[in-house]
Amino acid sequence: MLVGFKYQPFGPVDGTSTGPLFSASSRWVARIVGLWLVCVCAATMPLESYAQTEQGPYFYRGQDFGSEGAFNPFVWVINDGFDIFQVGTQDRKIANRNYRTDFNTVWDNLSDPFGTIQEFGWRNFISHEVFPLDFNMDTAQWAPNYLLHVIGGGISYRTLHEYYSSHGIKRAGWLTLGTIATERLINEMNENHGRTGLNVDAIADIYIFDTMSILLFQSTRVQRFWGNTMNAAVWGKQPSITLNSGELHNVGQNYVLKWGPSHWERTKLFSHFGMGFLGGLSITSSDGLTYSFGAGFKTSKLREVDPKAAVYTIVPAASIGFFIDQNNSLLASLVMSNAFDKVAEINVYPSVLPLPHTGLWASVSRQGQLGVGVTTKWAIGAGVTSK
Repeated sequence: MLVGFKYQPFGPVDGTSTGPLFSASSRWVARIVGLWLVCVCAATMPLESYAQTEQGPYFYRGQDFGSEGAFNPFVWVINDGFDIFQVGTQDRKIANRNYRTDFNTVWDNLSDPFGTIQEFGWRNFISHEVFPLDFNMDTAQWAPNYLLHVIGGGISYRTLHEYYSSHGIKRAGWLTLGTIATERLINEMNENHGRTGLNVDAIADIYIFDTMSILLFQSTRVQRFWGNTMNAAVWGKQPSITLNSGELHNVGQNYVLKWGPSHWERTKLFSHFGMGFLGGLSITSSDGLTYSFGAGFKTSKLREVDPKAAVYTIVPAASIGFFIDQNNSLLASLVMSNAFDKVAEINVYPSVLPLPHTGLWASVSRQGQLGVGVTTKWAIGAGVTSK
């Protein structure tokens, strides 16, 4: 995650066994947690159906241009599931990932949440992961949990639900939850990145904050506030596989908010967040196009804080971004930064250029590596990178 990912190994560093990884007494408690989550998901279905009859949609309007025209559940899963690839130190060759180890580590921790938290320490878990009680950048994991999982997760949840509903899916609520569950598992596996042992982030993310976002965004008032008042939207990138290296480039999920007092007719405060944060202004012209500028930071890489406990925090890099959208559907963007890896990224979305349903992207890294790619509105794209 963005701040203070904590990992501690079970047992001695030399790998010798200290007994069972999880106690039998805690497994039945985990089953109760699982049953509770199922009940929560089932209970939201009637609320979702009710919310859809209110004024809306708030996040997906079925526009056939820009980022919304390119939006679909598959690309959303790729962007969010592999979001950590925006960090420059990540190995982007998807065939090199140790998926079995990552799955086992995430699954073991999720299947015994109380045993994991007990090993990690309840005080640490509460103050670092759940409540804003620790403001040390190295351990304040609660900050991205609220911003990305509750707010960003809620925006994504409703966007997916409205997408499925607009395409005539009768069980849109269940399909939305299945899509989110798939993405969350992929995301936590990629953030685990080959580690074994404790992973309390996955527990906090899925059991607390992702569940909170789904419940919170059942409310029509909440949907209306974030959709109409805050003008929230999902602005995902255009992920592509490079043909010459088998790497996944130009991938990542971002969210945008635009807000201003009612007497600000064409100007709003602008924020763009994901693996970083940009803040600035949005100005809408008479032709309906909105031009936004933001400055802030981008996550450049992860820094090891405590080698024994494998505590990591982000290394931010100064960043600026320019964006053009129409009715909250992103048409083109340019983001520049002083990051460890990519220092400039350009995205042009489908229907902007005179190429039907086709988008383009280009990037340049600090090391001088160039990347270009072509995307479509139906699937991930193809690209090439220089050596």
